[in-house]
Amino acid sequence: IGEKSKIVTCLLGSDTCISAIKDGKCIDTSMGFSMLDGPMMGTKSGSIDPTIVTYIMEKEGKNALEVLGDLNTQSGLLGLSEFSSKLSDIIDNPNEKTNLAKDIYIRQIVNYIANYYMLLDGIDVIVLSGNIGTNNIDFRRELLFKLEILGIKIDTDKNNNVDELIKISSEDSKIQVYVIPSE
Repeated sequence: IGEKSKIVTCLLGSDTCISAIKDGKCIDTSMGFSMLDGPMMGTKSGSIDPTIVTYIMEKEGKNALEVLGDLNTQSGLLGLSEFSSKLSDIIDNPNEKTNLAKDIYIRQIVNYIANYYMLLDGIDVIVLSGNIGTNNIDFRRELLFKLEILGIKIDTDKNNNVDELIKISSEDSKIQVYVIPSE
């Protein structure tokens, strides 16, 4: 890859973190003050309009700590799908709500990668890790299809047979894509 590189790492699991790395230094990350910032996660809301807190407090009669608890444990994929916090469960049980949860999750990841593409003035490498990034072939295919406009091309055979660190992008892809299992 080289010392002068532009990398986007995507830790995709029950928690999600996307980072932009330029020349070996992280210059931006989806995490904020807490893990609630960034894309939604298994049970965490991700970035939201902060006025939702007072709205829920008023509508549901909850205090701020109760709402914060809900944003951490009852939101994200679980809250949208009303079924599961695990993307594999959501994909295996398609219906209107599970499809919506998956589609929003993918859209949020794509938005971060597109933003980092602009911030980095291009991307050399995208790394997918975490349980979702390494263990779900269909999810990777769908996510990377949405990024084809950036010149990403996937080698289907490699994508279908990931069991260790592997480059899944084709030789003519403008951006290299790697799957790296996390421990």
